[in-house]
Amino acid sequence: LRALECVLDTVSGFLERLTAELEAGAHPALDALTDKITTSNLERVRRIKNRMVRLTKRVETLREVLEKFLDDDSDMKSMYLTAREEERALALEKQEALRMQALAAAAGGAPSVAPPGAAAAFGGSPRMAAFLGEDPPYSPRSLKTYSSSSSSSSLEDEEIAEVEMLLEPYFMQLDNTFNKLQTLCEYIDDTEDYINIELDSHRNELIRLDLVLTALTASVALITAVTSLFAMNLELRPGVPGQGPYWEFVVVSVTCCVTAVVIFASVMAYCRYKRLM
Repeated sequence: LRALECVLDTVSGFLERLTAELEAGAHPALDALTDKITTSNLERVRRIKNRMVRLTKRVETLREVLEKFLDDDSDMKSMYLTAREEERALALEKQEALRMQALAAAAGGAPSVAPPGAAAAFGGSPRMAAFLGEDPPYSPRSLKTYSSSSSSSSLEDEEIAEVEMLLEPYFMQLDNTFNKLQTLCEYIDDTEDYINIELDSHRNELIRLDLVLTALTASVALITAVTSLFAMNLELRPGVPGQGPYWEFVVVSVTCCVTAVVIFASVMAYCRYKRLM
């Protein structure tokens, strides 16, 4: 468990530092993009978003793994390697004690209780002393080991609780880091929505400008068309008798200009009426 604690502490701290660095670089970049939309700012935000997606995936994966262990008691019990090693050692000691009893019985009907000090031959194990009928030494560790043989279920609960107490703080730390990344992701999405709205507004302004220029071009084209018709079919020489007075030219020109202005104003009024501008 100590090795697992060291690994979780290192990984969780590393991911939290990466998240803090990402937040420190993301907010200025998003603010700069909001103030002014440029290619460099867009590229900067794109790189930050890619980093955020990769980091979120790593944090989410580790968070789901810890959540899976916390939801399954059998997985947490299997993580307690010290208890598993003690159970294996106890099983070996019992097998050795049974073998010694069988040898003693075969040698001459010796009593089933081993002579004093037999447990010392097997390393002074408290479990072996209890099994052979000797009084175990009353050290705290031996008392805990001895009581575990008679109340294994309560010991398993303690082991599971110990593993749960180890995993839960790191799960909460990763969950907090994941929430920070989710908040940053929402902030980036909100910024993207704002940028899209602003771009749509600029696009609408360009469309309105194009509409104005088109209406103005159509109005001027009317004057050009009338001028072309008169240039081909009407000859005005005010100084030559019988060739037409000069005022006719003035009337035609003024009429064309007024008509063009009226057409342009009508188009603009219609666009405003339809709320196109």
